[in-house]
Amino acid sequence: MLPYMDICDIFRYNSMNMNPPSVKATWIEFLPESLWENAPFGERSDELTCLYVEQYAGRHNSRSFTVHDWWEFLCITRGRGEFLCPAGRLPLEVGTVCLIPPGTEHLETSPSRMDTIWVGVTGTMLKTFPANGVRKIASGELPVLFETILSQTIPPRTATGPEFDGLARMLLGGFWREFVSSRQSTLEDDMDDAAEFLRHHFARTVSMPELADTCGYSEGHFYRSFKKRFGASPRRFLEDIRMEQAVKLMHFSDARVEEIARQVGYDDPLYFSRAFRKRYLQSPSEYRRSLV
Repeated sequence: MLPYMDICDIFRYNSMNMNPPSVKATWIEFLPESLWENAPFGERSDELTCLYVEQYAGRHNSRSFTVHDWWEFLCITRGRGEFLCPAGRLPLEVGTVCLIPPGTEHLETSPSRMDTIWVGVTGTMLKTFPANGVRKIASGELPVLFETILSQTIPPRTATGPEFDGLARMLLGGFWREFVSSRQSTLEDDMDDAAEFLRHHFARTVSMPELADTCGYSEGHFYRSFKKRFGASPRRFLEDIRMEQAVKLMHFSDARVEEIARQVGYDDPLYFSRAFRKRYLQSPSEYRRSLV
């Protein structure tokens, strides 16, 4: 069985994970060139053009992976199922929108009816677009745009090629806006979780590289993101918590300085004393005497 991805807004493509049977997408009905030839502009946009719009309403039970040479948007408008690719599997439900890079083997499955719209696109705008994984968002807005694009094909119309290209731009722009926004929300949630961990486990020996890895970020990215969120590095944030707890213990307990140091996470009392003096401009013992 394919692994289920807990964090599934980006699926990294890794062909080493599995070798499923795959087929080239040869059944797609591409939009005819006449839609552009009969328009005032006379040709497709080189920057971004719509290749096809496909819809399927029913159970998805294919056992073959599909692969194609263009970018593809996928939108679920009814039902639920799963998206499978070499990196794992991803739940699909109403409002799910995926952007699938060229060369990615994938398929959709569902136990019952799942209405799906696909829009294929290509163009120079996508040459610098990150193609290292399948990107996914949950959108309440974009399914309406997918329905609008689909309506352009029913019934067939003439000279609508430029409209398709314009709608493709709206689709790409809207998708990326919502993707970046969702990633920012996820990043902030992850930083909040890291801060909460430090608040509850300040007395433990905390490895910042391990904490960064647990959150799913490189150490450098984790440090920068945490500092942006809280105005202090993770180490400084942890030290602030430990010092605040040490001061409370000095106010409300008779524990020795060495014991207080241990209780707030410092194995070396001398290091604790130096850090305390640097912050409060007096040693822990001096601070305690000043409370009398």
